[in-house]
Amino acid sequence: NPKGRNQAVFFSENVEYMLEYSNSIQNADFNDVAINEAVKETFTESDNGSNYRWESFVRARRSRTKDKRPDNWYPLYVSKDLSVISSEWKEGFMEVFPVVDSGEFTWKNVKATFDELNKDGYFKAVREKNRIAIYHRYYENQVLKNLWIEKKYQSEFNGTNLLKNIFGKADMFSYPKSLYTVSDSIKIALKSNEIVIDYFAGSGTTGHAVINLNRADDGNRKYILVEMGEYFDTVTKPRMQKVIYSADWKNGKPQNRNTGVSQIIKYMRLESYEDALSNIELSDKGSKWASLFGEEYIIRYMLPMESRDNLLNIEKFTNPFAYSMKITEKNECKSRAVDLIETFNYLIGLTVFRRSNISYYSVKPAANPIYEGAVELVEDIDGEYSFCQVEGILPDGNYALVIWRTVTENIVISNAALDAYFITSCKNAGNNNYDIIFVNGDSNLESLRGDNENWTVRITEIEFKKRMFEET
Repeated sequence: NPKGRNQAVFFSENVEYMLEYSNSIQNADFNDVAINEAVKETFTESDNGSNYRWESFVRARRSRTKDKRPDNWYPLYVSKDLSVISSEWKEGFMEVFPVVDSGEFTWKNVKATFDELNKDGYFKAVREKNRIAIYHRYYENQVLKNLWIEKKYQSEFNGTNLLKNIFGKADMFSYPKSLYTVSDSIKIALKSNEIVIDYFAGSGTTGHAVINLNRADDGNRKYILVEMGEYFDTVTKPRMQKVIYSADWKNGKPQNRNTGVSQIIKYMRLESYEDALSNIELSDKGSKWASLFGEEYIIRYMLPMESRDNLLNIEKFTNPFAYSMKITEKNECKSRAVDLIETFNYLIGLTVFRRSNISYYSVKPAANPIYEGAVELVEDIDGEYSFCQVEGILPDGNYALVIWRTVTENIVISNAALDAYFITSCKNAGNNNYDIIFVNGDSNLESLRGDNENWTVRITEIEFKKRMFEET
């Protein structure tokens, strides 16, 4: 920030610091570099996919004269056709010292380093006026600087003013970062198909930067943003929606709708501790103790024991597609829908391969029943039996199938409907190479296991409660 901070008392800070870490210096790697486009265009040559330009091998500075750096003052020998350069005398070669019009200086490297670099055309000799000039390749990945002073990095222009153009009004967010500070930081270390995570997402600059980088090079970078501020709903998420729709905005209006990108954003609200307390329904005994000793007693003593069975409403698992919780927003407690399917995937650490849509059925007696009471499913959008299946790999490598279903008061028919769904949509569909099947509610599924099949069935509610309270 060249202007500094106007609130400063003694020294006005012009810089902030960014720390780059790697778990191994030997394996640390940089990708593209944070340079401006004008500099980038000077690298006009290319060698095996790396861009470079030619720069003088003479270090023409007052501190680099031959008397101050004698080890860097030595002759180079160049063939008459300029094709060969050597630090050793050769008959018929021309002798060249680091001399320019302004005086006698030094080569950029000592003789031993020159010999190490002098291969594969790293140096070249050029006849200029009345002398021979030596040049070396200067690769683009060597121009990474530790001082970023270009205007594009200033948060005022590409942070505050950028948000103002996106939303059409000022003061949406305090001190947003420059978009280019973040995007150039990402370019340094992130490959075009990797994931960047920002634990303090703020206004969403990191997500915006990833989208812009993917626009520029057709990359497939992904982002994970974490934010707990109330401005998530007013700034972070709306900003992501807007920059996906259009690359450029002015006064809150898109300037080019043709720059929109195809994107799916999934965002999750994590249950807070206060939300957990709001959903506790203590027994009569617990309520009496709470009335005597207050909320502090509940938190310290009742929550680990008395409320253990109440943090998860098992009865609501009979209709997992309509699970809800009491959520407090702006000091108002409201009932909100909870994605139980997605929550369970994260709880068991499932790497999801595929997830079906929710399908709805009514039932009728099976034409060729495999057991008494077997039914057939009939697609019916108003049917009382609904199913959804998720397939994936667990952290231990086991292939899992998760079946979610509605369970009616008639458990016999509900299980018969589950059997019919399993046979038609899972077993006969060729997707029977799983190791574990999770299903909500008691079921008869294990009776359908074939002689050559080894899968086991786990009840979702039991697994859910176990994972919620397991100690690590």
